[in-house]
Amino acid sequence: MIYENAGPNGEDRESWMRSWDLQRPLWTAYSDEEFAAMTSDVHSADFPEPDANRRSLGMDSGFSSVRELYAAPSNLFRLYCFAA
Repeated sequence: MIYENAGPNGEDRESWMRSWDLQRPLWTAYSDEEFAAMTSDVHSADFPEPDANRRSLGMDSGFSSVRELYAAPSNLFRLYCFAA
């Protein structure tokens, strides 16, 4: 199982990043400085894959099935189950 940043099919990285930036009001446990540090890391190091790519990566790696078990309400993250 993996819980990864993954966007809807057809969404590019720039669009995903804009969606990330709009999530600030929901991250109430973080100070502005903490959220800014996290956002800097996300913008420099995160490369979300569209849902179809995550599934293809699993199947191409030899798994017999890939199922999405959960999509975050923000639609920025998904939990996948890869079965042998």
